Amino acid sequence: MRKVIFNEDFKDFQIGEFPYDRDYTALGEYHYLMPKGYRGNWYDPISIYTWRGMGGTWLITGDKEKKYLEQNRGNVFASHFADLSAVLVLREKVYAGYHMTFDIRLFDLENASGVVFNYISSKKYYAFYF
Repeated sequence: MRKVIFNEDFKDFQIGEFPYDRDYTALGEYHYLMPKGYRGNWYDPISIYTWRGMGGTWLITGDKEKKYLEQNRGNVFASHFADLSAVLVLREKVYAGYHMTFDIRLFDLENASGVVFNYISSKKYYAFYF
């Protein structure tokens, strides 16, 4: 029997953008600031100045029956940011062995999408990508 340590269906989120540093401030670029707004158990650790004016990285979407998290960025990483990916991190650290299930729908087959685990920083983690 497996013990469920975390389950997310995004039902507590409002439809719209996941909170982020809307002004892409210098402080937000060099130090992680928790933006205002409901984030649930998640945070977005990556703030890149080249995204200024492009809106948030993550959207909560859905219909009357179910809500979804949608990555809204596309492939905008270039130059010395080319090795970054848009990541949403679970704030609670899970150190023990675990079993993960998730649903993913790919809208773009050109770029990788998947699940990150053993997250240390926005450049140090393991990932299962499609």
